[in-house]
Amino acid sequence: MLTLGSNNFGMQVPEDETIRMINKAVDLGINSIDTADIYTDGRSEEIIGRAVQGNRNDVILATKVGYEESISRKDIIAGVKRSLERLRTDYIDLFYIHAFHEETPLEETMSTLNELVQQGKLRQIACSNFSGAQMRRAREVCESGGYAQFIADQPEYNMIRRGAETDVIPYCLREDMGVFPYSPLMGGLLVGKYSKDLPAPAGSRGAYHQGFLASVDATTYERLERLKAIAAGADISLMELAVGWLLKKEAVTSVVVGASKEAQLPETVAIVDRSITDDVIRNVDRLTRPAS
Repeated sequence: MLTLGSNNFGMQVPEDETIRMINKAVDLGINSIDTADIYTDGRSEEIIGRAVQGNRNDVILATKVGYEESISRKDIIAGVKRSLERLRTDYIDLFYIHAFHEETPLEETMSTLNELVQQGKLRQIACSNFSGAQMRRAREVCESGGYAQFIADQPEYNMIRRGAETDVIPYCLREDMGVFPYSPLMGGLLVGKYSKDLPAPAGSRGAYHQGFLASVDATTYERLERLKAIAAGADISLMELAVGWLLKKEAVTSVVVGASKEAQLPETVAIVDRSITDDVIRNVDRLTRPAS
């Protein structure tokens, strides 16, 4: 299953073109859209709200609060109100706490979310960028108070950045929580558009975000070349390998994929039906497995 990510909505592509892309994604069978209150300062939510008018009940909307602001009662209630208005809806299907904030008592956070669930404004709740220990603390608070529980986590997870396998994914498997990985293509690195010896292509994230490629070390570039070879040996693109690898993982519920052009969507959706052998998956696992 794929989820359409929207962190770039409202940036470089005209709004009407983005709305057509969202509708195309729904036509192709992607019925889940992921956004957040901070994506393009709220424009992402506004664009999605326009796009889903008329087919709201056919689309699962997920949004988030609490990345830059706190996860206090006041900020959660205010964030939900803004998101509902921007999305032009009465309810949010899956609502994430975007990041853990130690300064806010979890009792306050979880009791507020529970109240919003009871009011029908939120259907289900989830977390993003939480560690396994932080999710366990939240569960203990919910069990004690009889509150609605997190049903999923959204971690960064891809073929190269596999830190989620340390404690996040084992915890989600034990507690039967969904996993919705973001950054499956590592900002375009796992599409194959970047090379250690060449400048970033015009219009790419590496071109307009100067710090993006600065964080990519020589080991990552070496692994990238070997991943390209694995993909070529399997007669698939590097992007197909990256998304297909995640879809093969037991814990993964849905992969959050992005698109900047409508023409990219059919190729992305087709990956769901692409058969990638277990040998190919094992080759990737051996190459990029985190050090124990």
